[in-house]
Amino acid sequence: MIGLGFSKNKTMKKNRKSSLWHSLTSAGSLVVVGCFVLGSVSLAHADQYTNQINSLNSQNSQAQSSINQLQLQASSYQDAISQLQTQINSIQGAITASEAQQATLDQERSEEHT
Repeated sequence: MIGLGFSKNKTMKKNRKSSLWHSLTSAGSLVVVGCFVLGSVSLAHADQYTNQINSLNSQNSQAQSSINQLQLQASSYQDAISQLQTQINSIQGAITASEAQQATLDQERSEEHT
């Protein structure tokens, strides 16, 4: 019986060691799996931010393109306004000259009648 108790005790120690080893390996596996999961989550978040940055860069590029087109259009409108202002100034000069000529003619007629 004593021999049996010793053998049983030895088996229990082996089982404890085995159980402890199994627990440690399981815990180690959980840590490794946890690291992979956290790494995957971090990469997923990084991918999400990269996608957002790329989307915003694309929107900025489109906005800049629109701005460039609008600047060209504004420049074209400004050129048209400048040309119209030149025509207005020319016509205003012609009107002023006509009014001066009219005043001169009116004065000459007035002098002829007196």
